[in-house]
Amino acid sequence: MDTPRSVFKVDKNNPGSDVAAETAAALAAASLAFKKTDPAYSKTLVRRAIRVCDSFHTKTTLWL
Repeated sequence: MDTPRSVFKVDKNNPGSDVAAETAAALAAASLAFKKTDPAYSKTLVRRAIRVCDSFHTKTTLWL
């Protein structure tokens, strides 16, 4: 790949609620995909989605 891929982090000091919201949505969607075949993993994904969602509700700052 010729395109540079910069890495950034989202945490308490570098909030990015838009990125966190997209991550929570992806985790929740993935939980639906695994609901019938692996219910335990599906529940783990939902718990993680809720945790990520809770974190971006405390600081709403865009990643831009």
